[in-house]
Amino acid sequence: MAVYPVTEDGVIDLAQKVIDGVTAYPAVFPSVSVAELTAALTAYKGAIQEQQAARAAAQRATETKNIEGGMLNTKLKQAIKQAEADNIDDPGNMVLIGWGPKATPTPIIAPGATTNLRSTDEGFGTICFNWDKPRTGGVVRNYSLYRTTVDPESGLAQWSLVGFYYTNEITVENQPRGTQLYYMVNAVNAGGTGPNSNTLAVVL
Repeated sequence: MAVYPVTEDGVIDLAQKVIDGVTAYPAVFPSVSVAELTAALTAYKGAIQEQQAARAAAQRATETKNIEGGMLNTKLKQAIKQAEADNIDDPGNMVLIGWGPKATPTPIIAPGATTNLRSTDEGFGTICFNWDKPRTGGVVRNYSLYRTTVDPESGLAQWSLVGFYYTNEITVENQPRGTQLYYMVNAVNAGGTGPNSNTLAVVL
């Protein structure tokens, strides 16, 4: 069963076969106009060539625009820097060229304290932690989990970093077994480190 083509090449190929067949056997296909079909095929091929040429031209134009745009941005940034240098003592003048003085950087606020550090599951050297996110302070970038084997109440604990994490539900593996472990977590961002959480005592 014949299926009408859906691609450009398929339509062109079928049209050419019809033209060739009708030309070879005019008596068998007396109602088919070879001239009209040939003209339509020629026009279609021409339109495809024009489209291809337009696409190539558009690509060249886009490449040229990107090059020129890059040049403009480079020159414009250079001009702004030079203007800022010219008016270092009076930056308010920059509004005269549509460029206001640099805004005073807003300090980033460190996160608040993480709370309610707890263990949700424990296994063979493995422990699952969960804690509540800070309710105050800046946006958290990551959390740092620390561990010690010395009771923090003694004031002699030296904390070692277990790892950095990006969620408040984690699982850590290969933890020491058969000894008292103490964990705490805090939140971190570019503004600093938030207060330590509560301490969690665990024996695996």
